[in-house]
Amino acid sequence: MLVISKSGYAARRGPPVKIAIPRGNDPYRLVIRDLSYNKLTDLDRKVLEPLTNLTQLSLRGNLLKSVRIHFFPNIPLAMLSLMENQIEEVEVGSLAMLPTLLHLYLSYNKINTLKNNTFHNLSNLLSLTLNDNKLMTIDTGVFLDVTTLKSLNFERNPFTTLDRNVLKPLNSLQHVYFERFEKCIAAPHVRVCYPKGDGISSYEHLLHNPILRASVWVMATVGCVGNIVVLLGRLIIPTNNVVHSLYIKNLSFSDLLMGIYLFTIAGVDQHYRGVYLQHEYNWRHSSLCNICGKS
Repeated sequence: MLVISKSGYAARRGPPVKIAIPRGNDPYRLVIRDLSYNKLTDLDRKVLEPLTNLTQLSLRGNLLKSVRIHFFPNIPLAMLSLMENQIEEVEVGSLAMLPTLLHLYLSYNKINTLKNNTFHNLSNLLSLTLNDNKLMTIDTGVFLDVTTLKSLNFERNPFTTLDRNVLKPLNSLQHVYFERFEKCIAAPHVRVCYPKGDGISSYEHLLHNPILRASVWVMATVGCVGNIVVLLGRLIIPTNNVVHSLYIKNLSFSDLLMGIYLFTIAGVDQHYRGVYLQHEYNWRHSSLCNICGKS
């Protein structure tokens, strides 16, 4: 294992990078290399070509702005960490020389687009982390070559929707992570999708908690029935204090609207019971939801 982390070394474009191997160490026998936090801005494959037994490489915390085709030679890497760089683009074909890769970490970068064939030839990949990037565009066929993937992390990315066909080729996927449970609609075949809810709603129900569900029905019933009685009483029974009566009628009408709102939410929950996630987007963008939100 060779560790050269936090050395302040910066590799710039130009002559090939030369990293000295301590005397007595055979570079051909290196299995792990840690080049974290070295302010690297570029990488030449000639640096890694002699390391024919290298299985783990960490380039975490450097200043790489893209993953380029000339970075990696054909070496038997099983783990590659590119976390905490400034990567905006992963060039198509830049990882194709790493067919043995099992774990790829691309978290905490600035990647905004994943193009088709980005992960070409990574036919053994098991886990991929893409959380905390700036992903807005994900091509439909980007995961066609990584059908063995078991874990995928998309947390804290700005994209609002994900085409269902993006994850469809991932038949082995067991865990997928988003920052909002609504995005799990794109992964119906995945055994575990996080988060499972937002504290109120879940995959199955608009009102997931049975106590909350019962409370909404009770409050809606009491609010509507009670305030209708008050309004009818104030309209039928004459009173000398007109101002006081007007205040009460206004308050009762406001509470009645709240009761109607709660009845609407309870009714929608009942209508979509067990299949809420399938209709979540249509409900949130419906006229009824907008009216309830403005009431």
